[in-house]
Amino acid sequence: MKETRAVLQIATVISLTVLPPTTGIAQSGVDRCVNEGKKFSSDQQIDGCTAAIQSGKWRGKELSWAYNNRGNAYRDGKKDSDRGIADYTKAIELDPRNSLPYNGRGNAYRDKKDYDRALADYNKAIELNPKYANPHNGRGNIYRDKKDNDRALAEFNKAIELDPKLVDPYNGRGNVYRDKKDYDRAIADYIRAIELNPKYALPYNGRGNVYGDKKDYDRAIADFSKAIELDPNYATAYNNRGQAYENKKDYDRAIADYSKAIDLQPNNAGYFNNRCWSRAIAGRDLPQALGDCDESLRLKPNDANTIDSRGLVYLRLDRLKDAIAEYDTALKLDPKIATSLYGRGIAKQRNGDTDGGKTDIEAAKVINADVADDFASYGVK
Repeated sequence: MKETRAVLQIATVISLTVLPPTTGIAQSGVDRCVNEGKKFSSDQQIDGCTAAIQSGKWRGKELSWAYNNRGNAYRDGKKDSDRGIADYTKAIELDPRNSLPYNGRGNAYRDKKDYDRALADYNKAIELNPKYANPHNGRGNIYRDKKDNDRALAEFNKAIELDPKLVDPYNGRGNVYRDKKDYDRAIADYIRAIELNPKYALPYNGRGNVYGDKKDYDRAIADFSKAIELDPNYATAYNNRGQAYENKKDYDRAIADYSKAIDLQPNNAGYFNNRCWSRAIAGRDLPQALGDCDESLRLKPNDANTIDSRGLVYLRLDRLKDAIAEYDTALKLDPKIATSLYGRGIAKQRNGDTDGGKTDIEAAKVINADVADDFASYGVK
C-alpha cells in the first residue's frame, strides 16, 4: 500500500435519551419514545415519539423531550441529520434552557461538516450546563476534524474529567494520540473505551488503525473483524481491513472488503480508489480497476492519489503515453507523490526516454527510499 493512502477513522458522539414524565399517553408510547436500554428499533422509537407529539397531551418540557428523543432516533439510528436538526430545533423552541437538544443538533451539524453551527450549539450546551461532558466531546471531534489536535486533546480531557465513564471521549482522545503517533497512549484509550462498552465498535477500529500503523497487520485484522462483528454495516472497518489484507498481499480478501465497503457506501470515492489500487498492484481485473478509478474521480474530481492509481493501471496495460499523462497530472497536483514519479520513470524508460526515466526514478527514491522495492513486489520494474 503506498504511503499517501491514509487509513480512515470515524468518531461519533452519543446523544442522550431523555426520560419524560409518563403521564398523558399510553405507557407503551412513552417506552418507545424513551427507548431506555435500547429495547426498541429507531423506527419504533420514532413511532413512539410521534405518538406522544400527536397526542396533544404533552406540553412544554414534556413535548420538548419527545422532539429531542425523536431527533436522536433520526440522527443516530436513521443517519438522517436533516430531520434530526428539525426535531432538535423544535425541542429548543419548546424548552430553550435544555442543553441536550443543543448538543444533539451540534452532532447533526457536525455530520454535515457545518462546523461553525456545530460549535455554536456545543458552546450553548456548555453555557447552559457547564458540567455536561458530551458537548466537550463534540468540540473535541470538531477540533480534530480541523487538525487542531492540541485543542481537541484539551476538550476530550475535559469531557473525561466531567464524566470518567463516558465512552466517546476515550475513543476521541485515542484518535488524537494516534494522529500524534503516540501509539501507546492511543491503545490505552481504546482499551479503556472497550472496557467501558465492550459492544462499541469504534475503538476496535481505532486500535486496528494503530496496529496497522505499527505494521502489526494480524492484530489489525483481528480488531477490524471485531468491529465488523459488532456493526456489520461499518463500511470504514471493511475498508481498513481491506488495507491490512492488501499490506499482507492477500489481494482477494482486500478486494472483497473494498467491495463490501462500496456496497455499504457507494458514494465514497476513497473506497473505489482503494479497490482500483489493489487491483492495479495485483495486476488483475485491470479494466474493472480502470472503472473503479474513473468512478472515484467522478465522485471526487482532481484527486491526485486516484490519478496516480489510474496511472499504474495504464502502466499495467502498457498504455505508456496514457500512463505518463496521468502521472504528469498527478504530479502537477502534488509534486511529492513518490509512486507517480517512479511510475512515470518506468513508463518513460519503456517508451524510450531512458534519461528522463532515470531522473524520475531517482527523484522518487529521495522521497521514499522503499519505492523501488514496492514496485518490484508488484512485479513492475
